[in-house]
Amino acid sequence: MDKVHEELLGSPKPKLPKAWQRYQFALLMVVAAIGAGIYVGNLLYGDNSYDVLRRLEQEELRLKEEIDTLKEENALLQKEYFEQKQLQGEMP
Repeated sequence: MDKVHEELLGSPKPKLPKAWQRYQFALLMVVAAIGAGIYVGNLLYGDNSYDVLRRLEQEELRLKEEIDTLKEENALLQKEYFEQKQLQGEMP
């Protein structure tokens, strides 16, 4: 690629000083670290975070317990209803 550059432009391609290359590398690492930090922060505290997952699992358990309680209550109420109907003579 350097020979092509020399042929087209007539001068060798200038090389960056080593200090500038180190600066670019350091800047790239800082940007990558910031990006990784934002990503991890979003995983822990964002809309799709682990905290939200734990809350939803707890809510699911609570709702399942409520369903069981309501089923038991419903069974008792149905039993009472049918006993009342039987006492009134409406059921065969």
